[in-house]
Amino acid sequence: RDFAVPRPCNLEKEMLALAKRIYAHGTDRAKARTLLCHVYHHALHGRYVTARDMLLMSHLGDSVHNSDISTQILYNRALVRLGICAFANELV
Repeated sequence: RDFAVPRPCNLEKEMLALAKRIYAHGTDRAKARTLLCHVYHHALHGRYVTARDMLLMSHLGDSVHNSDISTQILYNRALVRLGICAFANELV
């Protein structure tokens, strides 16, 4: 393995591989936080439709009020980043 920093990588592919591992083996809290980070990542890189669809299909907004405070904060950050992404893509 090459451990040089920075090493070339396909960030989207790496993020998906790590997220799949957590979706398969993580706790419910870890899965929810991973989904929010994944949504944030897509929104940060301008993939509004993908991020929006992930967030809507998860129905996380229906139950986030039952989560711990740090997960609620992460949800709010992901939602705001999604709004900024929509604005940047001239969808609003």
